[in-house]
Amino acid sequence: MASRIAVDMWEARFVKSHKGRLTEKHAYLARTLDRGYVAFGECAATAELHAVRELRSAISKQARLARARAKRAEDYQELLRSRCARGRYDSAHRVDLASYERWLPKHLREAFRHYEEGLSLRVIENAAVDLVRSHLADLIYQLDRDVARAEEETDRQALDRRFGGGG
Repeated sequence: MASRIAVDMWEARFVKSHKGRLTEKHAYLARTLDRGYVAFGECAATAELHAVRELRSAISKQARLARARAKRAEDYQELLRSRCARGRYDSAHRVDLASYERWLPKHLREAFRHYEEGLSLRVIENAAVDLVRSHLADLIYQLDRDVARAEEETDRQALDRRFGGGG
């Protein structure tokens, strides 16, 4: 099914200055109705063709940008999934919910508020894989900080157990 594009056409005259001489030129102005792309041509068909090309170019650019955003979101989701799979810290490590509230939807924020001792970092990572759509760089930065802190704590606890808990 072919799409239809409505185009307004106007006859136009413009005055052109060339080497001190003024010349009146007859031409056509075309404008697409849906997006307002304007083109100028010496004949009506040329003006219409240029306006439609501008519109189609803009539509294809938007489609390319949408595909790039979708690909970037997929890449971030895969990054978050791989982070969850390779986590080597204690899954009982707790973080403050306030650090992650802005990324979580309202129903999860309400449910997670019942955890008075803090929220498991593993739960946050697992929720992020499915729920986060924007500000992913900020979330990954926050996760990196908390994961590093959790890994240090896990390593410190392992060393304490290994060497008899002296401190």
